[in-house]
Amino acid sequence: WFTSPALLMYLTLFMLVIFLVYLFFKYRNTRVLAEDKVRLFIHAAHEIRTPLTLIKAPLEEISRNETLSERGQEYIKIILNNANNLLMMTGDLLNIERLKIRNPKLKLSKVRIEYYFLELLKPFRIYAKTKNITLDYSSNFEELEVFIDRNRMDSIVQNIINNALKYTPEKGSIKIKGHISKDSWTITVSDTGIGIPQEEQSKLSE
Repeated sequence: WFTSPALLMYLTLFMLVIFLVYLFFKYRNTRVLAEDKVRLFIHAAHEIRTPLTLIKAPLEEISRNETLSERGQEYIKIILNNANNLLMMTGDLLNIERLKIRNPKLKLSKVRIEYYFLELLKPFRIYAKTKNITLDYSSNFEELEVFIDRNRMDSIVQNIINNALKYTPEKGSIKIKGHISKDSWTITVSDTGIGIPQEEQSKLSE
């Protein structure tokens, strides 16, 4: 994990994210944001938050369990501090969701939904393990194929699981169940966490 190429990759990613955040704050003071800019920053915030969380998890694991030089420990601390700061900034970016913008058209593609969820959950299993949380998935989807907008589906599912991990304490569990009925299919996410306050539930789609 802690090699020069890996460190360079993380630092490059953070620099790109910082540049996006800089662009946002550069235009934030403009009286009226153009609709396309608003959509761009909301999309960027959605896409940045989950990768940042998943990058942070293995770095925390390294910090706790690996023997590093004094300089290495210092670098890890700097990266983690910046990761936390960027996660807070992405939360600020999502606040502009309050602006009314029109929804772009759906871009549908055919997927085998069971395979889609198994692949989507892989990084979250690693993250859950670092938090000592059990993450279980089961379904009766089998060979079911459906049409979805992958970008939107990714954002929705990742956000829900991210919230479940956020509100579930250590040694807790998260259960994700897929079910197909005669004319529909559903995904249910339940956890042993504290739950999401009523006033926060309207923000689940952020």
